[in-house]
Amino acid sequence: KLIQAVVRDITDSRKLEAERVKSAKLETAGLIAGGISHDFDRVLDEMKKNLELTYKETRDQYDNKRGGEHGGEHGERHHGEHEITSLLDQIDQALQSATKLSGLFRTISEKDFTTQTSLPLGGFIRETVQAFLEQSGARCECTFSFPPELYTVLFHPTQIARALVNLAQNALDAMDTDGELTIEAANIQLKEGEVPPLQPGPYVAVSVRDNGQGIPPEHLPKIFDPYFSTRSDYSRAGLGLGLMIAQAIVRRHKGAIKVTSEVGTGTHCRVFL
Repeated sequence: KLIQAVVRDITDSRKLEAERVKSAKLETAGLIAGGISHDFDRVLDEMKKNLELTYKETRDQYDNKRGGEHGGEHGERHHGEHEITSLLDQIDQALQSATKLSGLFRTISEKDFTTQTSLPLGGFIRETVQAFLEQSGARCECTFSFPPELYTVLFHPTQIARALVNLAQNALDAMDTDGELTIEAANIQLKEGEVPPLQPGPYVAVSVRDNGQGIPPEHLPKIFDPYFSTRSDYSRAGLGLGLMIAQAIVRRHKGAIKVTSEVGTGTHCRVFL
């Protein structure tokens, strides 16, 4: 009598299957986001047109009323006009936020880039992140490190800039005001199966590392899911879409994002292009 035992290492196949699931999720989300964005934009356009007409109608009505009125009444009418205009301004701001959110959905659904360039990647990353940090008023310490000769990468500047900003925003959200943000890039040679689903060969690895609170292990598999966020206040439009959008952009550049994190130590996002 013989006993036959078959031992098979399925680590690589499980990694590939996980990547296939991620790709399927991203494709489904892209289809849904594209439809939402299209319908959303039509509604927003109609609202914007009506808001413009309401602005004009309000100004015309008060201009006509002021024509035959005296000082005291004139001041009262002017105050009423100011109140209505203030309310219309708030509607306008809400429409701008909704338009921005629709743009995020459109980014997820886009499939092809019409213009790409091979700008020096190190300088481009530095300028993009520095401009974002200045605009956001972040007070964290940011360190950049790039080798003198990075591989040439063909990329869409606007899209890659959006992905970088999303990664930097996530890092800021995870840190205190005195946090440390490190942005690096390096030439690497990937081996077979090292970063599924990428093929082996030369890549530029862009690292965004923070010393924030880190991500619990049970949350790591969910970080690329739409509207998943470790924050509970949802005070920012599009919160919970940042990593998903970054992943969609990098995937369309035939690259990948790999995230490692340790609670209490920080998070390390690596973008392979």
